[in-house]
Amino acid sequence: VALGASNHEAVRILAGMAEEMGGRPQATILGSRQKTSVLHAAVVNGAMSHVLDYDDSHIDTSLHPTGPVMSAALPLAEWKGLDGKGLLAAHALAVELEIRVGLSICPAHFEAGWHSTGTVGTFGAAAAAGRLLKLDAGRLTHALGMAGTQASGVREMFGSMTKSLHVGKAASSGLWSALLAERGFTA
Repeated sequence: VALGASNHEAVRILAGMAEEMGGRPQATILGSRQKTSVLHAAVVNGAMSHVLDYDDSHIDTSLHPTGPVMSAALPLAEWKGLDGKGLLAAHALAVELEIRVGLSICPAHFEAGWHSTGTVGTFGAAAAAGRLLKLDAGRLTHALGMAGTQASGVREMFGSMTKSLHVGKAASSGLWSALLAERGFTA
């Protein structure tokens, strides 16, 4: 789904912004040869994973779980040279956490106007990155706390480019949270 969206106007805008903003060439923007920082790659790849709106769905939570999780985990794994087995384990753990968080607040959360993939997805992205970084329980708790304070996405944006940006921001915010927690930042 992400590769199919690699030439979408929203993706071109975000990739252009990532190129303009610069950063170390740590991770690849899917469907291109462009390398950028892991955080920029997470934003662009996350939006790319959702812009066509054909991504996986968890019906009870109105959540598209893989977009935020893999869009955080894949650039991190590329940057750190991690293996596919660890990437898949991080995905499985993070999607489980993401769905459990979603089940605890949905459907009321979605009905109140929140875009679950943007809000709940931030927790999944932090969990995936935390697993890949091998955060201990304390640091993972801080990562999830930071993810919670950054979680956002409102359904009012459906029909605009910003809907897919929710997924990119969830991936980037979750990844940012785990990277900060790894360095001792607290929540």
